[in-house]
Amino acid sequence: MTTQLLPILTALAQLVELVEDTYLLAGSDAYSAALIVYSSAKRNGQGEALDNLLDALGQRFARKSKGNPPTP
Repeated sequence: MTTQLLPILTALAQLVELVEDTYLLAGSDAYSAALIVYSSAKRNGQGEALDNLLDALGQRFARKSKGNPPTP
């Protein structure tokens, strides 16, 4: 009985791998697009509403320092 399920298990494992790859690629694409929008808004934007948005996006895209350990 288990040998009959092996082809199904193999196909499902391949499907899971494809879905995971797609998920990572979509996340990477979304991050890249958001970074472009942030850079453009930072370069060209003015106004209080946009400043608040830039502050929020800036926290998302802030570069993390490698030398400082996290504070507890």
